Amino acid sequence: MGLQGAKQLPSVGSKMIAVYGGNLIAHGKPRPVTWTRLASTAAAGTNTITLNEAVDWVAGEKVIIAATGFDHNESELMLIQSIDATNKVITLSANLEYTHYAATQN
Repeated sequence: MGLQGAKQLPSVGSKMIAVYGGNLIAHGKPRPVTWTRLASTAAAGTNTITLNEAVDWVAGEKVIIAATGFDHNESELMLIQSIDATNKVITLSANLEYTHYAATQN
């Protein structure tokens, strides 16, 4: 699976990181929390989100706020402007275009 017309490799497809006959060594900062849930609903037009758990993210990094409705196009790529002392309240550099709900529905 991949982009239409993308080259498909046998048994692995077109979305992969693959090494044949070698080693893959990846470097980067270990991140204890790579994703989390919203602690409260983030309304469209606001630029603050509150998270369920503390993160080690920093201003200048990008974050994706996933869609919470039925339209995946409501996911938003945002730039972190600042994070409060609890590391749970993030101020974004722009306002959210869509509302992102914190509650789960059964």
